[in-house]
Amino acid sequence: MKKIYFALFAMLLSGFVHAQTPATTKSTAKPATKSNKAAIKNVNSIYDIRLGAYSKGLSDNAFDNLKDLGLLKVINNEDGMLLVYLGSYMGKQTANKILATVKSRGYKTAYLEAVKTDFINAQGVELTHTYQFCSVKRLDVRRIGNLIAQDVSLLDKLYISFDGSHYQMSLGLVSPAFSPEIPKYQEFAASAGFADAFMRTFRPATVGYVPPAVPEVVKEEPKPAPAPTPSPTSAKDDKMNGTNTTNTAAKTDKMNGTNTTTTAAKTNKMNGGK
Repeated sequence: MKKIYFALFAMLLSGFVHAQTPATTKSTAKPATKSNKAAIKNVNSIYDIRLGAYSKGLSDNAFDNLKDLGLLKVINNEDGMLLVYLGSYMGKQTANKILATVKSRGYKTAYLEAVKTDFINAQGVELTHTYQFCSVKRLDVRRIGNLIAQDVSLLDKLYISFDGSHYQMSLGLVSPAFSPEIPKYQEFAASAGFADAFMRTFRPATVGYVPPAVPEVVKEEPKPAPAPTPSPTSAKDDKMNGTNTTNTAAKTDKMNGTNTTTTAAKTNKMNGGK
């Protein structure tokens, strides 16, 4: 069944707004060490934690005791029930650790559900990196959830991983070669006060993988100016300039009042003679 998220609806958002700001700040965020990077470099699956199916009419404080562990996602199921998930987690090790905490807080029937992920984008480029913006010993995403709720395009882009000692929060599954969304993630991290954000590998590329060439932007050459219109013929030039040299002598005489072609008979008639 295809999932349709309308995650973080009004009653769940209220929990983000009133939540306490976690200890994660610019001064405490730290990049992963070399050993940490090695521990989170082979993620081949993404998981959500299914909390359960509920009838409509959940209370405003529903799941308040879980909002530090991840983003709540609510799906309107075909049977009218609301399916509630918590996520999203990189790798089964991270997901199981969070699941254990969820069960300890009263959700005994919660379980993992793999998120369908192809790790390849529309251009055929493998997704091997994520934009990590923070690493903390104590996970608390309430402040981050409040910020993400202001931009719905980021609701399904937050990922959480655990390296054995620290939790990492990152945005998106990307490729350094072709990921136009990276500037948006950078802008979010900067606005949230995380100056040490960076691209982190979460899985190796497939053996033998050759990334497709990124199409170059070709600038159009300016079109040549149209050829000038041919000049009028000499006869038309003469007419336009008032110097039509093709007029006959008879026409010239007539215009000047000296028509030399008039016959003697016509002259005599005009003078009263025959």
